[in-house]
Amino acid sequence: VASLSNAALASLDAAQIGALTDAQVAALTPAQVASLTDAQVAGFTATNADALTAAQLDALATAGHLGGLSDAAVAAIPAATVGAVAPATVAALTDAQLGALTGAQVGALTATQIDALSPAQVAALGTDVASLSNAALASLDAAQIGALTDAQVDALSPAQVASLSDAQVA
Repeated sequence: VASLSNAALASLDAAQIGALTDAQVAALTPAQVASLTDAQVAGFTATNADALTAAQLDALATAGHLGGLSDAAVAAIPAATVGAVAPATVAALTDAQLGALTGAQVGALTATQIDALSPAQVAALGTDVASLSNAALASLDAAQIGALTDAQVDALSPAQVASLSDAQVA
C-alpha cells in the first residue's frame, strides 16, 4: 500500500479504504493519509482505524480531514495513540468525536493536549472527564472548569474536586 502512487491512492473509494487491513493502514505514510479526501477518510472503520498512528492522525488534522473520521473510528484508536498525537490534533476533533472518546482515551490525554481544547470541547468529553490524569485535570483553566456540566462535576471523585486550585474554581 505504501508503494501506491498518489493517483492510485486517490482512486480508492471509502469502501476500499474500509476494507484495508490493519497492516495496510499502518503501511500508509502520513503524506499518503493527508492526501485522502474527506469521503475517503470516512471509509476508515472501527475495524481498521485502530491501526492509524499518531503521525498519520496529525497529518489528517493538518490537512483538515480529521473530521471525516466517524465517531466509531475515533473510539477505536488506541489510548496510547490518542495520548501521542499533537495538541492541535486533539483540538481538531469535533465535539461528537470528543464525546466518542472512551474513558481510557480521555485518561491518556496530556495536560498540553487539554490546554489546546476550548471550554466547549472539554464539556464535549462528557463524564469521561473523570478519567483525566491529575496533571491534565490540574491544567484545566477557569473557563474550562466553568464549562463542565453538573454531571461532569458529579463524576469527579472527591479527591479530584479537592485537587482543583482556587484559581480554577474562582
